[in-house]
Amino acid sequence: MIVKGQQHFPYTAATVFSAIGAPRHIEEKQRFLGSRNIDIRQCEQTDSGLDLEIVREVPAEAPAMLKKFISEWNRVTQEEHWRENAGEYRAQVKVDIQGVPVSIHGEMRLYSEGEGSVHEVTLNFECRVPLVGKKLAEFVAAKSQESMQNEFAFVADYLRANL
Repeated sequence: MIVKGQQHFPYTAATVFSAIGAPRHIEEKQRFLGSRNIDIRQCEQTDSGLDLEIVREVPAEAPAMLKKFISEWNRVTQEEHWRENAGEYRAQVKVDIQGVPVSIHGEMRLYSEGEGSVHEVTLNFECRVPLVGKKLAEFVAAKSQESMQNEFAFVADYLRANL
């Protein structure tokens, strides 16, 4: 299952990229999204790249049939490896939800368009558990889609307030 999202910002790609890798921004964004016990394990940003690893606990209200796999709070590790090429930033993303048999990986792209920029996210969700695997992947994908939209809104507000 693939989930896609896109957000336009009235700022250059370089400006948005700079904010994405700022530890203060990361911490505030995760709190806004409802995360707790946030641990920024790696945040190494240069003009041409960003290597990021964040571990946090995120809440989830799973339906009864999925509670065997998804807890009320779930430990999530997210890795992003960004690289810049000719003013465009691309990232490989991997997300691991401890104890949940769903693999999540994908790509992000941040590029200038007109006087602003566009941030695109594509995530792939796979689950190989018989019978409930499809429902589990759909649930995690739906929660991720919701989180992605909230994250885009937070980034827009953060940039507006801090630039």
